[in-house]
Amino acid sequence: MKKRILFYNNFFVDGGVEVFQKCLAQYLADIGYDVTCVATPRTRNDRHHPYGPKVKCVWRPFLRPGMKKYSFIWIADHIRYRILEGVIKAYLSLRKYDIVVAAKEKYIMRNALTLRGKRYFAWIHMDYSTRPEMHTACFANNEEELECMRRYEKVVCVSEATRKGLVQTVGDPGNLIVKYVPIDTERILHMSKLPCPVKRCAERPLIVSVGRLSPEKQYPMLLRCCAALHREIPFDLWLIGNGKDRPIMEEYIEQEHLDFVHLLGAQENPYHYLAQADLFVSSSRTESYGLAVQEALILGVPVVAVRCPGIEESLDPRFGVLTDNSEEALEDGIRFFLSDPDELRRYREAISNRFDRTDMFEKRLKSITDLWENGAVH
Repeated sequence: MKKRILFYNNFFVDGGVEVFQKCLAQYLADIGYDVTCVATPRTRNDRHHPYGPKVKCVWRPFLRPGMKKYSFIWIADHIRYRILEGVIKAYLSLRKYDIVVAAKEKYIMRNALTLRGKRYFAWIHMDYSTRPEMHTACFANNEEELECMRRYEKVVCVSEATRKGLVQTVGDPGNLIVKYVPIDTERILHMSKLPCPVKRCAERPLIVSVGRLSPEKQYPMLLRCCAALHREIPFDLWLIGNGKDRPIMEEYIEQEHLDFVHLLGAQENPYHYLAQADLFVSSSRTESYGLAVQEALILGVPVVAVRCPGIEESLDPRFGVLTDNSEEALEDGIRFFLSDPDELRRYREAISNRFDRTDMFEKRLKSITDLWENGAVH
């Protein structure tokens, strides 16, 4: 009989966590697991991003934003939400799963324990040391959060930096392990070679960044850096992603007449954009692992990144430059490459000759499945 595994998350389509969940769910389905994923579509369009025919997707209802509070439509929407949520809970209660996976921390980790399972595992993708405020809304104190974690067989951190940040900020529940995120290098390389609807200008260097347009990514800071630097060196900047900072960025781009900046939105295939880049920039003040940085290196693109624990752990200094978290430092890091084509060439050659793409996918996936197959803890 197939092992039943349930992934519990807040969204199907969002960021690196959801990319990881989709990858792991599809892999487990391919090797014979009965896989179910439960999450909320952020928008109705998310329903058009299925995991594939082998993975069952259960869509939790979502409340429509932007309605006047206590209006008739607002009340009707909340009634609809509660009815559908009750139906989903009833459906899930009819089945007992061999393995329940909480795909994220905070209330995802707390709520996944209400599902019927024999064994429970949780993933930590957040760097608690740089975002200590993110967990306090879900738990009364650190001990309550630690007690929640102790109810899991293993709590998996996606990097050693993530584990250390959790222990320093909240404490050690005693069941933490580290498993790096699997990255499908062959898929990335294949998708990078597909025709791209946007072509770069060959006469100017191209900088690309990929991520949610949210405060922790600090894209407004990146825009200010690039606005200042563009007065010295002409280049283009492509930003791939969506988020709540987009209106702020659009306003700044219009006010400052930054016609070299292009907000390309969320893309199902960011890789054929990224493959055209001369330089990848991460302006984020917090990263648990830095998936987008690793994807850039897979495609041979040198990196400039703001220093934070997850990036320091995963970025080899032969392949990119770390900067302090300031506009001046980030601007200097970008200038280092754009002002000297020989440096760009040298870093590209180092990535081509020394970056190890092997064992980033199958080996990491097997290491994760060994958790419940063989009881492996390392």
